[in-house]
Amino acid sequence: MGESLEIGKAVPSVLSKNHKGEEVKIEEAAAEGWTLFFFYPKAATPG
Repeated sequence: MGESLEIGKAVPSVLSKNHKGEEVKIEEAAAEGWTLFFFYPKAATPG
């Protein structure tokens, strides 16, 4: 399991895709204000 993010700490540099398939830099999205990231670890996997 990864480390928890703490209030006031820098957001890690991560590149991901949104629901439209567009690339999103998480640290840039978070810099715009309150941001919620939700991950589905078993999405698109059997079981």
